[in-house]
Amino acid sequence: MATETWGDNGVMRPVNYEVLFDVEEDHWWFVGRRAVVFGLIEDALQKHSQLATLDIGCGTGATLDRLRKYGTPQGVDLSEIPLRFTRQRGHDRVLCASATELPFASDTFDLITGLDVVEHVD
Repeated sequence: MATETWGDNGVMRPVNYEVLFDVEEDHWWFVGRRAVVFGLIEDALQKHSQLATLDIGCGTGATLDRLRKYGTPQGVDLSEIPLRFTRQRGHDRVLCASATELPFASDTFDLITGLDVVEHVD
């Protein structure tokens, strides 16, 4: 399965982004992950308005959808391919960049997420 999902360059194969985009809202893994993550941070988020948030490895944008109610989130991903899907969700503040070389000042964001990212970093 891993060889079918990931290319030699460490980036997900293009066809899999379309599958991800189609299932991300309802698939048990993503539903459960969002419930756990936002269950842990939502109380803190609700105490603030218009937070500057960044989702590293934003993929097709489902986490950005959830962060949108706290401000205008930004996203980065290592590949331009998933960012096309992210833009279809209405997110225009996304760019192709490496998590290890982010093009932002260190004090730009109030919250940074990186869900399902660390396990892919060498």
